[in-house]
Amino acid sequence: MEADHKAFAIKDLVDDLLTEADGFESYMFKVGSYNAAVGAPFQLPYENDTMALLILSTPDMFDVSFRKWIVGKSQKFDTFEEMEDSISSPIQSFLDDRLYSVQEKLKEIDANHELIHDYSMTPQRRPRILMQTCGHVAGAAFYYQPAHVNDEEWPPRGKMGPNLKFIGLSLHPVFGGHFAFRSVFIFPNVKIPQFEESVPRSLLSSLNEVRTALEKFNYSWKDSGFRDFGGPKRRYSPTQMEFFGRPVSERWEVLRRVFASGEDVKNRKTMTTRATTSRLLSRLVREPARQPLGPSATSQARPGPALRRPQAKMAGPV
Repeated sequence: MEADHKAFAIKDLVDDLLTEADGFESYMFKVGSYNAAVGAPFQLPYENDTMALLILSTPDMFDVSFRKWIVGKSQKFDTFEEMEDSISSPIQSFLDDRLYSVQEKLKEIDANHELIHDYSMTPQRRPRILMQTCGHVAGAAFYYQPAHVNDEEWPPRGKMGPNLKFIGLSLHPVFGGHFAFRSVFIFPNVKIPQFEESVPRSLLSSLNEVRTALEKFNYSWKDSGFRDFGGPKRRYSPTQMEFFGRPVSERWEVLRRVFASGEDVKNRKTMTTRATTSRLLSRLVREPARQPLGPSATSQARPGPALRRPQAKMAGPV
């Protein structure tokens, strides 16, 4: 049981640094559970009982902690243009800062680890890890895929752009599509043989609803309409939806308007209230992060064959 205690100690440390109030959630899973759900090219080279920890962001990441970070950064520059020139991708720079702090703390407790991001690629230009599959396996969000519709004539051919494939959509029980998978920590020396992941709850009531959600996601993701499937209880703010709906090269324009209008200062009290509400909703809806260990643990529901379908890289939202 010593390894199990170490695993939960690591998760507690990560949760203390990436808090729900700051817009983060973490979900533990076994590498073997993930490997059983993906094809060989995407499997991870670790033992089945190896501990992994999925990190996702919620609406409060942008509206609370990212805003604080960008305001702090702005004080180090003389002009907005100087800050823009120095930080090419503000969200990624923010996440790098937060995750670096986590990695430093993990080093202090000798928690050897590998960190894989949602954008990490192999030399063959394949994703290092399939985040939506991780989310399903870990019980964070239900992963809807085209194979669930079970229609050979759907999706129709030729509607996607060049080099783009029709892909699946993950929906969170609290946030619907108003969230993003960010990173996975893997701890090669920590084994969790008796840990059992939560089973994700399906939020869509019919195959027709699944079809509609997937079409909305693939054909018109920029309008963020896909995010509202599953009845989310918390949503991205309008500013956040516009920000993530823009290409990375255009996102600074959204932040420029926020600074120019003073929106950041005006909304800070509202955002704090929303963060508190979000934490309460998340605890009410999702299953506890800690699952029972030992012989009394409930049986894990294995992801079905549909989860073996690999996710394709798509120019889409985060």
